[in-house]
Amino acid sequence: MGYLRGFVVTFRKLFEKRVTIPYPEQKRPKPDRLHGRHVLSRYEDGMEKCIGCELCAAVCPADCIYVRGADNPVDDPGSPGERFGFVYEINYLRCIHCATRRHSTAQPAPAVQPAITSVGQCTPR
Repeated sequence: MGYLRGFVVTFRKLFEKRVTIPYPEQKRPKPDRLHGRHVLSRYEDGMEKCIGCELCAAVCPADCIYVRGADNPVDDPGSPGERFGFVYEINYLRCIHCATRRHSTAQPAPAVQPAITSVGQCTPR
């Protein structure tokens, strides 16, 4: 009798309105509070905004950010300051998307991309 009850539920669901949307043509609206993914933002001239201060790694409660700063080369600087973020990696398996790193640095370098992309980690140029 249990199988018959299951078939009745399945048959009833065949005629209900579907909630699936055609993804490439129609996209679901993102929630207002979505943090998105971390990406290193750049100035208009192509230089990174990250100065390699490592403050975002220090305040991260999940300890998922790894930043290693290095001195800027004189002939080809990576950022406008003396230092730049030589390595900027985020472990997304540990990240809790708390957004505390946005408020920790003097430079608003680790910006957040509003749409979720396939970028796994941000490494230097």
